[in-house]
Amino acid sequence: MFVRITRTESTPDKLAENIANYQQRLMPEARKLAGFAGAILLADRSTGAGASVTFWESEEAMRASEQAAETLRTQATQATGARVREVDRFELVVQEQNAPPQANTFVRTNDLRGTPDKLGDVIRLAQEAIPVVKQQPGFKALVVGVNRQSGRSFVTSVWASAADRDASETGVREMRRELGQKAGTDEVQVELFEVVFAEVSQAVAATNQ
Repeated sequence: MFVRITRTESTPDKLAENIANYQQRLMPEARKLAGFAGAILLADRSTGAGASVTFWESEEAMRASEQAAETLRTQATQATGARVREVDRFELVVQEQNAPPQANTFVRTNDLRGTPDKLGDVIRLAQEAIPVVKQQPGFKALVVGVNRQSGRSFVTSVWASAADRDASETGVREMRRELGQKAGTDEVQVELFEVVFAEVSQAVAATNQ
């Protein structure tokens, strides 16, 4: 499974408009694309920052959708005034989840900009961390994606509530430091989001349930 992540900037007062545009205009077009396996929309209600995560059955399907995705991004920014910060693509290498992706859950994502030769170490450490993270109250999922060309990776955890996510911070802080070391970077960027929309295929929803 592969994902394309589009990070955006907007304003908090535009959140409802952005969600409606995503559901009513972007999703109907995305569903028509071959190999499309669903999407999740993340938002930071306090800043207006967001991320659209689209799932693809194969790298070929993701690549084939690039032109259509660019058109949809342009339409979305024109309709809502949001700005696209960046777009990147990842292979999903770890998907441990207690339940399918769903709205009204909360996310902590760790962005590691390391080197390609270190990705194996990052994956192994993330896999070793699963039993520890799963013991935390409110755990929903742990997902790891890698860009094998650039060496960038992400380790994202999903929680039932913002309070559960925040309470887990103490337990994962040391693991984050180790992940940065394994990735070959001194800095791990951490972002906190709410899942405000989720619609995924059975293939995504069934993973590790």
